[in-house]
Amino acid sequence: MTTVTKTRRSRKSKLTPAIRAKTREPKAPSIYSGPPIPALRVYRRDVPEFQKCKAECWLLITDTTYTFANTYNDQLKASFDAKHYTYALTDAAKKKVEKKLEADFVEIDVTDWPAWITNAAAAKRTRKARQQ
Repeated sequence: MTTVTKTRRSRKSKLTPAIRAKTREPKAPSIYSGPPIPALRVYRRDVPEFQKCKAECWLLITDTTYTFANTYNDQLKASFDAKHYTYALTDAAKKKVEKKLEADFVEIDVTDWPAWITNAAAAKRTRKARQQ
């Protein structure tokens, strides 16, 4: 009786090092690089559910809208789309936002805002000065 043994063949890639270098593109930056998000008031709360990183939930409020954003290790992800997470500030929405603010959110001073947030009040003053 004969036994059949299987041998493992190693596949060698037919790609040359030059071609392999071209196919490996560098990763896109994972940090938000879009336009700054306008806000008049900014609130933040820690998210304790994330134990392997520092996660924070941000609430940015203007006169007519409010925006939610999440940061991980103090960085806003590149995939963040402000249009998707910005909502109209209606009377019903104001009540919901006020309830959220009463829970865990803490107001952040303008001098402590991250770079991806811009002061909407300063932008209004600049526009008015240009019009005059």
